[in-house]
Amino acid sequence: MGNHLKIGLEVHVQLNTGKLFCRCPVEGKEVGSFELHRKLRPASGESGAVDRAARYEEERDRSFTYECPDNTCLVDYDEEPPRSINEDALNTALKVAASLGCTVLPVIECMRKIVIDGSNTSGFQRTSLIAVNGNIETSKGRVGITSVCLEEDSARKLSDSGDSVRYSLGRLGIPLIEITTDPDVVDEDHAIEVARKIGLTAMTTGMARRDADSIRQDVNMSMGHGRVEIKGISRISQIKEAIESETERQLMLEKVSSVINERGGFPIEKFHFTDVSADFEGSGSSIISRGLKEGKHVYLSKLTNMSGVLKSSELRLGREIADLTKVFAVQGILHSDELPGYGLTKNDVMILSKKADCRPLDAFMLVIANDSKASILESEIPARIRHLLDLKLDETRYFSDQGRTAFLRPLPGSERMYPETDLEPIRLSKELIESAMDFGKLSAEERIKKLSIDYNISLQDASTLVNEAKLGLFLSLSAQLTPRYSARLILQRLPEIEKKSGISLDDQTIIGVAKIIKGRSLGEISMEAALELISKGTSLEDIRITDAIEPLSDVRLSEILNELSGNDVVGSPGELIAAVKQRTSRPFDPRDLIRLIESRKRITQK
Repeated sequence: MGNHLKIGLEVHVQLNTGKLFCRCPVEGKEVGSFELHRKLRPASGESGAVDRAARYEEERDRSFTYECPDNTCLVDYDEEPPRSINEDALNTALKVAASLGCTVLPVIECMRKIVIDGSNTSGFQRTSLIAVNGNIETSKGRVGITSVCLEEDSARKLSDSGDSVRYSLGRLGIPLIEITTDPDVVDEDHAIEVARKIGLTAMTTGMARRDADSIRQDVNMSMGHGRVEIKGISRISQIKEAIESETERQLMLEKVSSVINERGGFPIEKFHFTDVSADFEGSGSSIISRGLKEGKHVYLSKLTNMSGVLKSSELRLGREIADLTKVFAVQGILHSDELPGYGLTKNDVMILSKKADCRPLDAFMLVIANDSKASILESEIPARIRHLLDLKLDETRYFSDQGRTAFLRPLPGSERMYPETDLEPIRLSKELIESAMDFGKLSAEERIKKLSIDYNISLQDASTLVNEAKLGLFLSLSAQLTPRYSARLILQRLPEIEKKSGISLDDQTIIGVAKIIKGRSLGEISMEAALELISKGTSLEDIRITDAIEPLSDVRLSEILNELSGNDVVGSPGELIAAVKQRTSRPFDPRDLIRLIESRKRITQK
């Protein structure tokens, strides 16, 4: 890759502190007991202008349905003003900022970031700038940290039919630390290193949430044709794939632009739709006949000088156009580079080419859509093509399941910001800032070593707990159980229990069980028995009173041994342990059973 490639990252880390502007927990079910329905409209920002990304979303004219799980409230529904900011989340963000060498701002102002893609019920996202101008050292040089922000996470998308989108509000409002780097990342491998280093710094606070998408990355990159923001990268390994995909795409567009310019360019003013629906009555094309049955029309347009660049072994401009039409929920699009096909014959292609008045270097496309969508696309498609051919590529894209970047919306601008009117500015105390700075004196690696020493666990266990975002759970469990057992429970026994049951246990449930075990003066065997019962559907309240987690006494173990073999101990220890488990649902320590067996053997030998 050439020296013109510039890369920066935005690393987003969810916190397990409770939601940012209400008092709801971060954990909850995906599906709610009731729904909300909304339509969103853009508002002007502080400058008085409307953000271009918001205008674009408005043009899509979509409706939104929200599932409301048990960890949501009126604040999430935008039916009640936000409460004061979550102090634990703020303190954690300050610690991360200090660890990254940033200058912490003495006054924290909350802003509204206009977002009307439905991911927020209010039509905006609350965000606060916490710190600026930090840096981290890497194997390929120093990387600047532009800013650290604390914001509320968006709702999770459940489905998208194009015209309507369904979200779950369970994730909405979870505290999210956003760490943005300067464009100092030199290549894909370096991007992975930087993302890991930033993520590790956040995880050593013990407040990073343990969830599949609790840490997400956006990539900002430029090859000299404008900034592209790639969203939706949930795994660090995908960063490299996303950068490679976008690099390949932009190199392809450079070639397309060169070819079409050599042919005389693309006259945007000559692009128009012609309704050719009547020509396709009884068509053998399933995609066209299905569209006509649904009341849609078939529109033909000429693509001047585009023959061979819409789809070939290396040029794929047609996919760029299709990405745009999908945004407007129009899936039916065909072009001459992929025809004959899709039920259209060579003769059909010749007739359509003549009808579109195509010359040898021209192509044509068919769009199957209703009148309102066609009216929008008749202006959006040529505008999109013009931007691509002029290599004005600044936009927001996402990393798709197909392993490539795809168009999402225009890049938002400063017009989307305006002050949050429901929250007062926060003036940070000297003590709070000093506490954060004290935390930031140690590197992430040094904090892991300190964790190993302070809690008398192995360095490998300490590193795994941090890297897997399980440090917060470990610290909470260590207040109820011994640290060594807490580490073994999290890293070994819990995965076994979850794999066996197929159920993932959330942190608050696990901590709740530990508190019950400590309160009843029970031990490790009871802890694991209780977790197994929880994984099978037993409630915490039932765990609090059940005898099923009380360990078997030596007397009862001896009685079961008698029932199995009388006074003669028959079978290996492993066989006897399995046999005892079949006789009782109560927990017992296999070591106690083996001790009794050995004692009986000694008595028999005498």
